[in-house]
Formats: sequence, C-alpha cells, structure tokens
Amino acid sequence: MKKNISSDLNLIRRYFNSDIYQRGKEYYNQSRVSNVVETEDMVTAFVDGSHNNKYLTRISFDTNGDIKNAICSCPYKIFCKHVVATLLYFVSNGAHKVEKPENPLKFIDIIEKKETIIKIKENDGDTNRFSYLKESFEKNIVQKTNKPTKDRWKPIFIIHEEESSYFYGNKEDNFIDFRLGMQYIKKDGNPGRITYDFDEYKITEEITNQVEFELYKKIITKMEQKVKIEVVLDNLIKNDNIPIYIEKQGIIPAKLINIDIIKVNFILEGVSFDKNITYFRSIFSVIDNNQKEYIMDEEFNHYFFNEYILLISKNGNIFYKENFKLLTKFLSEILNFKKQLNSTEIITLKELVNEKFPNKDIIINFNSKLVKTFSGIPTPIIEISTGVSEGTNVNLLFSYQEKEIYFKNKDIQILILPNTNNQEEIITVKRDFYLEDRIFSYLSYKFSSIFQKFIYSMYNKDFDFYLNIPTKKFLVEYGLPLIDEGYEIKFREHKNKLSRNSGRISVFVNSGIDWFDLETQFIDKDGNKLGFKFSKEDILNGLIEIDNKFVILSKEDIEALANLLDEGMDKNGKLKVSKLNFGIIDKLYNNIANKDDSELKAVKDISEKLKNFKKIEKQKLPNKFIGKLRDYQKSGYNWLHFLNKYNINGCLADDMGLGKTVQTLAFLQKLKEDGNLGIVLLVVPVTTIANWENEIEKFSPDLRYNRHFGQQRQKEAELLKDFDIIIVSYHTLRNDIELFNNIEFNYLILDEAQYIKNYNSLMFKSVKLINTKHKLSLTGTPIENNTLELWSQMDFLNHGLLGSLNEFKANFSQKIEAEKDKKAAERLRRTIFPFLLRRKKEDVAKDLPEKEEIVLFCEMEPPQRKVYEELKEYYKMQITEQIDKNGVQKSTIQIFEALLRLRQAALFPSLIDKKYSDIESVKFETMKKMLDEILQEEHKILIFSQFVQSLKIIEEDIKKTKRKYSYIDGSVKHRDKQIKQFQDDKDTNVFLLSLKAGGVGINLTAADYVFLFDPWWNPAVERQAVDRSHRIGQTKKVIVYKFIVKNTVEEKILKLQESKKELVSQLITEEASFFKSLSKSDIINLFN
Repeated sequence: MKKNISSDLNLIRRYFNSDIYQRGKEYYNQSRVSNVVETEDMVTAFVDGSHNNKYLTRISFDTNGDIKNAICSCPYKIFCKHVVATLLYFVSNGAHKVEKPENPLKFIDIIEKKETIIKIKENDGDTNRFSYLKESFEKNIVQKTNKPTKDRWKPIFIIHEEESSYFYGNKEDNFIDFRLGMQYIKKDGNPGRITYDFDEYKITEEITNQVEFELYKKIITKMEQKVKIEVVLDNLIKNDNIPIYIEKQGIIPAKLINIDIIKVNFILEGVSFDKNITYFRSIFSVIDNNQKEYIMDEEFNHYFFNEYILLISKNGNIFYKENFKLLTKFLSEILNFKKQLNSTEIITLKELVNEKFPNKDIIINFNSKLVKTFSGIPTPIIEISTGVSEGTNVNLLFSYQEKEIYFKNKDIQILILPNTNNQEEIITVKRDFYLEDRIFSYLSYKFSSIFQKFIYSMYNKDFDFYLNIPTKKFLVEYGLPLIDEGYEIKFREHKNKLSRNSGRISVFVNSGIDWFDLETQFIDKDGNKLGFKFSKEDILNGLIEIDNKFVILSKEDIEALANLLDEGMDKNGKLKVSKLNFGIIDKLYNNIANKDDSELKAVKDISEKLKNFKKIEKQKLPNKFIGKLRDYQKSGYNWLHFLNKYNINGCLADDMGLGKTVQTLAFLQKLKEDGNLGIVLLVVPVTTIANWENEIEKFSPDLRYNRHFGQQRQKEAELLKDFDIIIVSYHTLRNDIELFNNIEFNYLILDEAQYIKNYNSLMFKSVKLINTKHKLSLTGTPIENNTLELWSQMDFLNHGLLGSLNEFKANFSQKIEAEKDKKAAERLRRTIFPFLLRRKKEDVAKDLPEKEEIVLFCEMEPPQRKVYEELKEYYKMQITEQIDKNGVQKSTIQIFEALLRLRQAALFPSLIDKKYSDIESVKFETMKKMLDEILQEEHKILIFSQFVQSLKIIEEDIKKTKRKYSYIDGSVKHRDKQIKQFQDDKDTNVFLLSLKAGGVGINLTAADYVFLFDPWWNPAVERQAVDRSHRIGQTKKVIVYKFIVKNTVEEKILKLQESKKELVSQLITEEASFFKSLSKSDIINLFN
C-alpha cells in the first residue's frame, strides 16, 4: 500500500500546482505536522495553519498506492498545502506511534476564555469599493422610456433559463428566453402534460385570437422556436391573463408579482480578528403592491432589461419592477459582493439609497454599532438520523451557548447569539476549531471499529459517520458511555436530548378473572414511579421520553417494552392479556414488580413445565387399555394429563399416522379408571365415525360409546348421559345443538379440528356453545391456508388467548402474511406453544417401525349407501339362486361380477353407471383430506388402485389442484420417465399406479406414504405394491394406509383375509383361486 508515493517524492508533485506544493513544503519544513496516523488505506494528520487554526487532513489511497482522495478541514477543502505537508512528512518520516487519544473534554477547564469588542465605524476596513458610486450614479441617470406595445398571445408560453445563468453577479448576456410549448389535451377536454419540445406538425387546436396567431407566426419562423424574453415582457406584464410556465426541476406554473419595494438586510457573516474588521452579507426581500413581503431564497436569479428588472425565485415566482439605470447599477453592485461587505461599504450604500431613492424603491436595514465576540467552549452533540434499518448515520454538531453548528460547516467562523437588550449591539461567539478537530479525531478513533464508511467533506450534505451498527445497539454500547464523558446525543428529527437511564422499567400485574392487567412504569434510582411517553420507533431505538428528555434504556428494558408493544400495549403503557398467555408472562417475568404473587408464580411454573417435557409428570398407563404406546405417544399421553390437571385446553397436532387417536383413547380410558371421565362429546367428520368406532373397540372396549348419527339417533338428552363417549358428526352437532346444550360435558374433543377454521361458519359457532369443562382438538393441519384458521381453533380452545379477531389481524395476520414479519411469527409461535403439541414424522422416526400399516375405516353418506344397498340386494338374490343351481365352482364368473360391482359402488358409484356421477364417494373425500394434510408437510405418496377408472378420477382431481404427479397403468409405455420424475423432482409428490402395472419391477424409495385405495383379495399382491416404497435404499419410515368402507364387501374381504391368512399367504395367488377356497356360507356372508 502507498508504495508509489513512498518510493518517489516527485510523484507527489503531479497532484498539486507549484504554488500549493511550495507552500505545503514550507509548512512541512516549519514542523507544523503532528499526529500522523496510518491505517490500511488512509493517512490522517493535524497541520497547524494560519491564525492559530489547526486542520485535520485525511488522504485515502487505492490498491495501487495512488492517491484516491485528499481532504482537509481548511476552507480550501481538498488537495491543499496542508495535504502536501502531510504527505511530505509521511513519506519522509512515516506515521507516528499515536497512543489511544483521551477525551478532549477532560481538559476543557484550562481553556482560556476571551472577549473581543469591535466597534463598527465608517472607516472600518482597508477598502471602500463603493466610494466611486456617488459620482458614477450622478452621471448616469437615464429616464425611463415609454414604448408602444402590442397584444401578443400563444397557446402556451414557457420561460427557460440557460444553465450558465445560475451565478451571482452581473450578466453580460441575458440567457433567458421565451419559447413555444405544447400542452396535451385529454379526451375529456381537460389540459394534460406540458412539454417545450415543440413540433408545429403536432398542433391540432385552432388559434382563433388574431394577436395570438400573429405572435405564433413570429416565433415559429425562428430556428429554435423561441425569442428573448424582453421582446414579450411588456405584453406579459400588461396582459396578466396569459398563462405562463417556467422550467424549474420540471415545468411549473409561473406567477408574475409586481415589486413595490426592494429591501436589503445585512447580517454579520464573519470577523477578521487580526484586523478588527467585520463582514456582512445581504439578504434580499421584496414587498409587493399589497405590502406582502417575500424573502428571496439564496439561489434567486436576477435579470436587468431596459424597462424591467426581473428576480426569479426557485419556486417559480417572477418578481418585476420598472427599471431605470440607477436601480440597475445599484443592485448589480450589491449582488456582486453580497457575501463580503464591510460596514464602511454598507454605510456608503445606505447613504446613497437615502439620497437617490427618496421614493423608498429600496430600503437598507443596518443599525448595529458594536460587535462583542466571545471565545466559545463548545458542547459536542452527536446527532443520529433515524430510518436506517441496519446501520446508524451520525453527524457531529457543536453547541456554543445553545447555538448549534455542524462540524463540517467550517466556512462559518462565528455564531450570532440573540440579543434582545440592545439592538445596536451584536453578540457573537467564536468557534474553537482546534478543540472541534480534536473531538472529531477522538470520535473517529472511538468509532473506528464500527465504521461502515467515513465521509468528511464540506460538500457532503449527509453524515460525518456511517456506522455499521444498529441504532439501538449504538445507543446502548456507545451512547451511554459518551453521555458519561460529557457528550450530548439527540435524534435529527427531535429537539430533545438523550440522557442516561438512571432507573428501570417495571411492570405491575393485577389479576382479574380471566385476565392479567399489566401497567408499565419507570422507577428511578430513588424508587419514584414516573410516567413516560413513547412511540414504537422510540422503543425500537431503545428510548422513552421522561420530562421532555429521551432516556436510553438497558437491553433488558428495550426487550421488555418491545414485547409489550408487540402484544398491543396502549400509549399509556397498559395492556390486558389472557392468563393463559404464558409466553408474555415468561418473557416479562424479570421486569414484573410483584412477581411474588401466587397466581403469577403458578403461571410461571406451568410455563416452565410446558417448555420442557421432562418436567411434566409421568402417568401410569390404564389397565384396560389394549395396546402399547410408543415413547413419543407416552409423552403425548402425559401432556394430555398435564393439561387436564391445570384446566388447560390444548391441541394435539401430530403428523398423520403418528397415533393421535390412540393417545386420546388411552387418556380417556385412564380418566375412566380413575373415576374422572364424565361424559365426552367427540365431534368428528362423517367419514371418520366408523374409524373411531373401530379404534375404540380395538384399544378401549371398556369405553361405552353412542353413535349419534342418522335417522335413528337418540333425541333425549337423559338417555345420552348413560354413555362415556358420544360420537357425533359436525353437521349433526349443528342440527342438534339444542339437544347437546342440555348436557354438561367433561370433555369436548374435536377430531380434524380444521373443520372449524372458518370463524363465520355455523360449525365454529356451534362448538363454542357447548357447555364443557375441558376442550381438546386433534388435527394434523392446524393451518391450511392462513393464520386466521389458527385463530379460530385457538379461540375455541382458549378464548381471548390471541385477542379479538381484529386484534389478531392487526398483531399477527397482517404482519406475518403481508409483511413477512419473522418476529411476529415467532411471537405467535411462542404464544400458542404451550397449547399445541406437534411432532412430525421425522422428529419421532427412531420410535417408528420401518413400515406401519394402518386400516382406515370410513362410512358412506345416505345417497351412496342407498345405491350400494340396492345393488347388494339384487346380487345377493341372483348369486344365491346361481349357487343353489350350479354350485360354487360353476358360479365363479357370476360371483366375481357381483363382487366387482359392489366394490366399484364402494369406490365411486359412477363406475356402476354414469347417472350416479353426482353422488359423493366417501372414500375419495377421505383420501383427499389426508392427501392435502400429508402434502403440506412435503412428503411423497404412492396411490394404488386396481381400477384404472378410479385412478383416472383421482388424476382429474389432482390436475385441478395443479399439483405435479406421475402416473402408470398398463397402457403407459414410457414408465422410466414417470419413475425418474417422481424420484428426482422434489415438486412431484404424488404417484398414481394401478396395482398390477405398478406393483412389480420398480423402485420408488422417494415415497414414505402409501395409499391402498381399494383392498385386493390377496394381501401378498398388496405387499408387493407397498414394497415399491419400502425396500433397500429407503431412508425414511413408511406408513401405509388401507382405505376400507365400513359395512361393505371391502370390510368382508378384510375379515376373510384375516380368517384365511395362512391359506391365502401360502397357496393363493390369483383371485379365482381365492373364490374356490370359499364355502357357500362364506360367499353369502359377503352379501349380508
């Protein structure tokens, strides 16, 4: 680095002209350079300048060692003599070994305070550049001439100022013109956009005014379609109905304002202390005919014509005044030296104005006689700009007797202080640039480890420091220590200064029936409770406002307030939360003042146990439960007991196939054995009623249940009270809600709880009406589409936990779904965590067998049942006669056809006859719900059926969902392509296969779920199909679902498979063989 400069002193010369280089060399020889510091790509130093000023230089280098930039805090700003001196020192001597700088404010008491008084007198200054004006003005008085004028009109006129006209001082040429423009006319006839890119061939609107037409012709003949403004100025002024525009960062309407009086105020600009001379600058304002005053901005443009003076401001106002030679000359002189007039020159001007402008066309305001200047001791202020997401932008200011100035504004040497006691006396304070530079250098060192980029330039309007640290962290880690060192800190957008936190945030909790009322207060070091103000932005930056001062909070207090704010704390620091919101109580526990409250302690204890399963008490399994729970199922069983003990309602949300039903039945069986069961209302989808009956009979036959479904269901509440469990569908519950309202239940359990996801539905409203002590929901998909579905289920379980619907939308839904707010998502997770137990298949893989087969029973709705029963009775009579006549062996074909038709009716009635297309298939609806649930967790599924027509129906439905899938039946030729797609494409999650075509000869280990849509007579064929997934190379546990329609031939096949298990597995490989093994009674029973 810097090798080019280091190797050859002559290379330095190429960056500077000879004068600057020579003067820099003199400064180096005079030993004016100190504190030379070298960093990786920069050299900094202090250089003693003239008049006891000390300047900071910073020279940056590129990777080749060439100078990239060289800046200085002197008025010259860049590549100055101080930079030369720094470079010469560095090349000759290298960098100094600079120790860690001390805070300059430590030594502020030894700085000498001085007072300088300068009298403003007529002979102030060495020169009076206006001494010749008196004689000059008297020789050049020319009277205004009156010229005839003509009315001229244009469709649209635009005033255009050339870029070269933007400077202060006289203009030898008037670079301002008046040109034609075009305005687009909208379809509705209203005016539209404006452009000065004129094209006469685009003009379509007729010009009817003769004067306007003549002016149009005159300008259109010019090469550039424009004229000098003085040609039309008189017309513009005398015809104020002409619409005119001006180009000022876009084309804006212009307004002509007649000047009655021009007023010039002079304010102190600087002081030359070595010569005792003061300098002033002029501020122009104009007063119109209505005596309204307009302060002219710094960059107004002026133009002098024969007849008029024009002053044009940035906002498009065009001020004009009738001209005469004396006025032009006078204004020109002031504008030439508007920033550097001494008092002698101003007094000369004032006398001339009083003499030559008796009509008060111009007024000069200048009355001060004395300037008092104090040497100031500044207070450094660190100004932070908000609105930066990842970093912190900082400016350095200095306050001199409450007058603030940015450090970078080096061209301002003195600050004028307010003086209401003596209008003829100006009180100023002189800036201490040496101390300012030392403070800046100290902060540069202090911030060196968090610099994102460093900017120091008088031309830079942004920031002194770009720091690579969030504002909140900066305030805590840097702000507090700096305040202790004597620095003030404020935000750019606020006047209030920041102070150190000398207390803490405390939360007082009052207990209601179902709620905790939280009130937030600030406790100072003396224990006093103080109110405070805040905004969300303030808290996120780690601040609160107390007594008109911002207070920087500790990390812990920031986190506590941010959590409260997220939960909906109001502007008074108050919040109402559910007693079940263990998450927020847990988070705020250290800030709670009355944490010894017994209820709070109980909540904290429950929260700790829920966070760690190991702390939940283990329960003995029920004696009459038939079956064995896996380890993760035992944990779920214990969790259900824990909820029961503390009267908490929860949701068991394990993945499909992990045994939510068996965990629930074991829990209910234990409650019965302990005498605590009461009456349980089990609400389920129609399609799973049969499965629940089957599971109860299999695992907990001691539980007495009532199937409350169909036309024969019980209508008297008292008779229902004799059962342990009442199984009811969601639709039946809705219809019989008055009946169930008369029963007091111990448990209300919802299976497939996503059925109540719509908070506007009658199902949701119905389950909320049930009178029950405990609630439990079972679902593998607590959220299917949006977070509002979760609100519905949680509001059913623990009303108020997530607030009202509108509060939930504001605090969670909008933030999570629309804004992708991860913090809101985490807060929601933390809130519902204690009430939702969810284990995914991969989480408990070690507890699962390599392959698990689950029989899933479903029950037909009345329309499908009617078709099936009619078909069954028809074939039962036909087959009975056939067997009686010909025997079983000679009736195989007829038996096969009859059973085939019954199996098709159990699958899709439309397979029997297209006229049944509108009848819903219970098996298909059950499978679709399971498919959605499993695919949400990104598993892969094989779906087998022996009926191609069934596969085609399933395929059409999958196409509607726009899911990617693979398909194989006997007609598919390119099987390899379908297999590869399923195995390799992560988005292809479903594979439809016919049992015979897809059952052998292929490897589909990407799948970990298998659906056997319809049972096969020979389970060996089913096993071959399952083995497509469960074979060598499979790294996941495989779960197989066999779909069986209750009370159909499918259930009979299942029982026959079991009763003839040995025969089937050893001898039978074909369906015909299976039929031959059946007796007449076996066959007739299939139709019963």
